[in-house]
Amino acid sequence: NLLHEQDALAEMPHFSHPFLVTKFAHEERLPFTYYLRHGRPSFAYAAFVGHYFTEGISGLKRIEAACLKASRMGLRHFDQLSVAASCVAFVEMLSQDSGRLRVDIEAAKRLMEALDKKTFEGGRVVIGTAIEEK
Repeated sequence: NLLHEQDALAEMPHFSHPFLVTKFAHEERLPFTYYLRHGRPSFAYAAFVGHYFTEGISGLKRIEAACLKASRMGLRHFDQLSVAASCVAFVEMLSQDSGRLRVDIEAAKRLMEALDKKTFEGGRVVIGTAIEEK
């Protein structure tokens, strides 16, 4: 009887009550990329390490694959400082060199700035390149 079990709780039910969580909750593991997109490198690191320790998977190839995925995300979102910075921090947390990612992000920013200056000076942008009108 559900009513009898709720009486046994002896406190007001809430969403994080252990009995209700085990009985009705939907639990889902979020990938580390979710946390990187939201600018949370510490949570991303915890999710990555927790996922691979619970499944017994380890190795340098997994870490390198995670760093590559974080680097791609950092470059894809170079214009969003929180995402790019969290990707750099995540790579460093995995004890990998983030120098190349930092240089690539800075180069992308400078290219975008140069492209924007050409556009404001009267040029027009065609497929990612600036063409000056004569």
